[in-house]
Amino acid sequence: MSLSLHLTTATLHLTSIPPGTFIGIDLTSFSSTPAFQGVKLIPSGLHLLYYSSTTDSSLRNGFWFYAYPGRVISKAWDPAAETATLVDSPPSSVGLGEKVYAENLMPYMQREEWRALGGCVQERTLERCLGGGWVCGTAGVSGMDYDVSEDEIMGLPPGGGGVDVVWTNVDLKVTWPAGTIGRERTEMANDRSWALNNLLHKLTSKDQEDAERGLLSELQLSFVMSITLGSYSAMEQYRRLLGLCLTSRTCVFHERRKLFEGLLETLLAQLDFVDGDFWAGFIDGGDGDDNWLAKLLRRFGSGIKDAGSEQQRLDQDRDSIVRLFRDIESLTRAKFDWVLDYKNVVRRGLVQTEDGEMVELELAGQDEEDETGEYAPVIVEEVLLETGRE
Repeated sequence: MSLSLHLTTATLHLTSIPPGTFIGIDLTSFSSTPAFQGVKLIPSGLHLLYYSSTTDSSLRNGFWFYAYPGRVISKAWDPAAETATLVDSPPSSVGLGEKVYAENLMPYMQREEWRALGGCVQERTLERCLGGGWVCGTAGVSGMDYDVSEDEIMGLPPGGGGVDVVWTNVDLKVTWPAGTIGRERTEMANDRSWALNNLLHKLTSKDQEDAERGLLSELQLSFVMSITLGSYSAMEQYRRLLGLCLTSRTCVFHERRKLFEGLLETLLAQLDFVDGDFWAGFIDGGDGDDNWLAKLLRRFGSGIKDAGSEQQRLDQDRDSIVRLFRDIESLTRAKFDWVLDYKNVVRRGLVQTEDGEMVELELAGQDEEDETGEYAPVIVEEVLLETGRE
């Protein structure tokens, strides 16, 4: 393998890696051998390297990097660190010779899914969320996930030194502007379009298409960090972002059509990549149709049908958003056995027991989706007190 390939691809030169170390790059992972010294033939673009001391370790560290033709990134294992750590090291004039390049560097293994899962991640998103070094890890947390009481119980100083991810602030509890009351507040709680538009304007008020690309970038970043690092903080942000987008209704076919086309394409690729255990593995993930994402998708599907019916000229059989959602319905039904169409879900019925007795059963856990029971909207009527009248 000629060293001249440096001119067209990038190289990761990793020295002093203990044998048996878990190494991952993008969607490919392996255990290092005694001869392993890095990865070669890395195509241009953004990539993620992540690693841990053993394949059994649940704690992983990593960093994103931008590959361009001829670039060589040199890292060395730090044996003094308490956790698996790679630190910068200057390239050796001997270390990356023809023999090392040919025999000790593993070729990059391209997977087509990487473009679909991480192709929207932007450098500025990495800079904003992870800082200048684009460093990330399983244990990283953000201010939204940080629990002061846990540090107090453990006797740690305020902040604990672990608040090192800066996600976009997503508040799903307050999705209306200040001063909103009554029926309007209830509507904005059920349809979070205002909150989504407000968040995008905060990202940038100049170019809204650019803001939408930034949101998709963060959605993909949080998902990739979830599947590669097992990051709790990334999982929570991914859940928040989907919770905001998939509960927005009135903006789907209007000013945010391009955003939702990109979001559904991304979500389709993500659903295709992982198994059902991944979705259940989220905090309070839920099994089967009770899964948190299945609930969100059912609510979104119902919302776009209502929104579509309000547009007389919308041909739902040809509309891109409707077609993408139908692809998601088909995939999740075949792969996870999720039923996303309300009309296909049997909520209540009679079941015959072994003794021949007929018992009426009701599917639990649907109140939130139906907005009934404790989840029913409460309309607060504004009462104006009139004085000075008899």
